[in-house]
Amino acid sequence: MSNRYTTWKEAHTAPAKLARLLGRETGILGTKEFGKEGFNVYTLPQAKNRYGFELRCEIVAPGDPI
Repeated sequence: MSNRYTTWKEAHTAPAKLARLLGRETGILGTKEFGKEGFNVYTLPQAKNRYGFELRCEIVAPGDPI
């Protein structure tokens, strides 16, 4: 699953709520797509199974403040 947001605040609030709902970590990755900057939000696999972009994104845990 991936969602895109234009501000970091929106991008942090949404995965924090999703992380609490799912009980697992989510990630925020700043990107530039089609000339527009934004933030993509992803659900993440377990830490031992992370590769590539999953190691570069900001991790939001279920206990993180909104």
